[in-house]
Amino acid sequence: MQKQSLALPDQTPAEWEFCQPIEAFLDMVYPGHHWMLRADFHGGVLHVYNARFSGKWGFIILLKLVCNDPNLKCVKMAAGEMLERYRQKRGAFSEEQRSVVPVDKSGNYKADM
Repeated sequence: MQKQSLALPDQTPAEWEFCQPIEAFLDMVYPGHHWMLRADFHGGVLHVYNARFSGKWGFIILLKLVCNDPNLKCVKMAAGEMLERYRQKRGAFSEEQRSVVPVDKSGNYKADM
């Protein structure tokens, strides 16, 4: 399945462009997880979500940390921690692994908090 990256309605073209290499990096490090990113230049933060599990819950990283981290280690660490909260191994997506994630009565995946 070809992944298509879309700009969110309140995201400027510059913010969308900023997210593209970071999204590509996450797709390389943790393939198949359908990462969604949103930069907020005004607020100075980067929002990262894993669309396979939730488009509502994710993590936020200060843009100054991302900009001062050429290897994107802070993004990789946060994404890996998010996968672990959904009981996933750090690495490529697996349908088999997704089956161990608990769901609530509405069918939403539940992360360990």
